[in-house]
Amino acid sequence: MNLVDAYVTKVISKEERVVEWSLEPQVIFKVEYDSWGSISTTELWFGAWGDVPDVKEGYKFTC
Repeated sequence: MNLVDAYVTKVISKEERVVEWSLEPQVIFKVEYDSWGSISTTELWFGAWGDVPDVKEGYKFTC
């Protein structure tokens, strides 16, 4: 499996919710991102108990 870098171009929404399969709060960012010139949207999930990164324009993640 190949992994590529992606960069957030816009944060669409941010929400916190408890999901039944984990029973702990999750922070969910819906973002638009650019990966090699292709623009798409996705959700980035982080456990609220840990360090939630500051997701903003330019944030880099691997997909």
